[in-house]
Amino acid sequence: MIEKFKQKPCNFLVTRFLKLYIDIKTILVYYRLSTLIFNNGGEYMEFKDNLPIYIQIMNLIKSSIASGEIRGGDKLPSVRELSKELKVNPNTIQRSYQELERENIVFTQRGMGTFVTEDQQMIKNLRSNMAKDVVHGFLMNMKKLGFDSNEIMDIVSEWIEKEEIK
Repeated sequence: MIEKFKQKPCNFLVTRFLKLYIDIKTILVYYRLSTLIFNNGGEYMEFKDNLPIYIQIMNLIKSSIASGEIRGGDKLPSVRELSKELKVNPNTIQRSYQELERENIVFTQRGMGTFVTEDQQMIKNLRSNMAKDVVHGFLMNMKKLGFDSNEIMDIVSEWIEKEEIK
C-alpha cells in the first residue's frame, strides 16, 4: 500500500512537469512567431497582393526555422490559433501546414499538433536554399541596375569591410 502511494505522487509530478515543460516551449514558439508577425507588418502581418497568403505564411515559418527562432521539435501554433492571430481563414493556415509537411519541414501527430522537423540536415538545406534565393535576388537586382560582376564584388567587399569594423 505504501509503495503504491509513493509511486502515484511521483508519476503525478512527472506528468505535471512534462506538461509545464511542453507548455513553456509552446509559449516560446508562439512568442517568436508573434514577434515575427509584429515585426513584419505592424500589429498584424500585412500580406502582399502578388503572392498567395498561404505561401507568405509558409515563408515566414521557413525563415523562422532557418534563422533558429523556431527550433527542430518545436510545436507550431494550432491552425485556429494562428489563423486568429494572423486574421486569416483557418483553411489558409491548414494549406500552409500541409505544404510545409509535404516538403518535410514539419510533421503532424494526430491529437498532438504540428511540429518542426528534428532533421538537422533538412534544416541546413532549408537555410542554404533560402540563402541562395536571397543572393540570386540580390544579383538580379544589381544586374538590372547595370552593375557587372566585378562591380558587384567590389561593392559587397566594401560593405563587408565596413560591417566588420563595427
